[in-house]
Amino acid sequence: MGIIVRFGVCTNLIASKPDKTGMEYIEKLADFGYDYVELPLDAVTDLSDAEFAALKERLTTVGIRSEVCCNFFPGWIRLTGPDADEEAAVAFAAKALRRAHELGTEVVGFGSANAKRVPEGFPYRAALSQLVSVTRKIAPIAAEYGIVIAIEPIRRPRSNIITTFAEGASHAEEIHQPNVKVEIDFFHMVSENESPSVLIDNKKWLAHVHIAKPILAEGKRVFPADPAEYEYAGFIETLRAVGYNERVSVEAPVSDFDAEAPQSLAVLRSIFRAF
Repeated sequence: MGIIVRFGVCTNLIASKPDKTGMEYIEKLADFGYDYVELPLDAVTDLSDAEFAALKERLTTVGIRSEVCCNFFPGWIRLTGPDADEEAAVAFAAKALRRAHELGTEVVGFGSANAKRVPEGFPYRAALSQLVSVTRKIAPIAAEYGIVIAIEPIRRPRSNIITTFAEGASHAEEIHQPNVKVEIDFFHMVSENESPSVLIDNKKWLAHVHIAKPILAEGKRVFPADPAEYEYAGFIETLRAVGYNERVSVEAPVSDFDAEAPQSLAVLRSIFRAF
């Protein structure tokens, strides 16, 4: 029996307009049959009030929600190191989470590699403690809106802190807030040579899934295009084993959106229901 999940697309890596939200793809995603859109929250938060109101109206008209948001914090907010500004981070998070709630968002991915990056020479454990502290302060704000914060491990060298799901789970446990969980990204997992079996012992932390076809030799990822193109089976079987039945978002750049997006949706439906 296959896994029945909902499918969406992260628009952060395909955004083509100056606002960097990728909202220009909303109508097509709905037309292609995707269940939701995953908008980048940093860019959404940067919109003017009028632009944000127009985005909400656009989603309402199309009949699709940004059930998940990626890209929580912009890089200019420092979360680690001697220049970390917790007050600015909490203030940004308050506005961002309010807007996410207005979009119908239920999960916010907390990757934000640039904001989290540990400066050279700064103690790693101290940086982790800074992330624990700021996340404990923003978690109650998210909880007021019914939003789960999903820590997203990001591969090296893109990130130099929390690069695996196991590390994300340990970090979430230390934060110890009921609405702080962990996201798994297939591309980052494969890049870090982490086995999907990590989910078995840490299944209580799993809140969201990203997927793409990894092209490790080139350090890049693309939209899935064929069920046989990559070894997806072990990952999907593990998701089934831990009872995951929520959402899966494609996160990758795109060359021809009109061709690749519908093809990828068909592939995902096929491979997730084949196991």
